[in-house]
Amino acid sequence: MAAISAPISFNDLAYETEQHLNQHLPAYLCRTVLRFWLSIDPPVVRKVRTRYEPVSRGRLRAHVQKEVWPRTGCDGHANFGI
Repeated sequence: MAAISAPISFNDLAYETEQHLNQHLPAYLCRTVLRFWLSIDPPVVRKVRTRYEPVSRGRLRAHVQKEVWPRTGCDGHANFGI
């Protein structure tokens, strides 16, 4: 997601994530992450019609690691293809 240069469709995003992680992912997993990123305040991604893009290009990984992960209570080891 951080490397995209233009808004990307869900199918393309799911495909690119699978390629990055080198494993098949069920669609619900990608949708869950997207919905989480859209629902937090401030959102990490925005939906532009039927496509998605990071709110802050180039700072997505840092924003998620410093601002979003700590609010989840998780230890922060998951990558989710960022």
